[in-house]
Amino acid sequence: MSNRMKLQARILAVDRHSQVVYLLLNGLLTTHHFDLKPIGGFADALSIWLFPPEALFGLNPETDTAFYLTASGKGFFYNLGSNMLSGLVSTSSVVFTAPPTAALYFLEYDRSAASIRLRDISHSLGTLLQWREVFTSGQAFEEFSKPLEKLFE
Repeated sequence: MSNRMKLQARILAVDRHSQVVYLLLNGLLTTHHFDLKPIGGFADALSIWLFPPEALFGLNPETDTAFYLTASGKGFFYNLGSNMLSGLVSTSSVVFTAPPTAALYFLEYDRSAASIRLRDISHSLGTLLQWREVFTSGQAFEEFSKPLEKLFE
């Protein structure tokens, strides 16, 4: 990569089906083709550089939603387009599929039928969960750094 880009980037995710690489570069999330030609980016994903890259569990390119794991065994969704963070959810209930479908599913237990169903929540996350903004442009680092550290613990 150093031959193609002056600054070293950190690869966050790769969508093999669409041949798109998600890179963290100078605190911004950008998208590039496999030949590293820029496609675009997520200028509003201001909080992305605060999350440990190893905590990323899945990325849904269709809905621009990432899912992160915490040390406590819980997880949260992060909307790359709106810089919004969901409430914590059980990681044992969330299933990701690989692109090209890149769907998000939630395991639901139906007591009356004594069965488990997969529910596609890819496009309904915005209404199913409570969301909040973590970090806004111009906000002091101290205001959000401690709550964010506590979240990942």
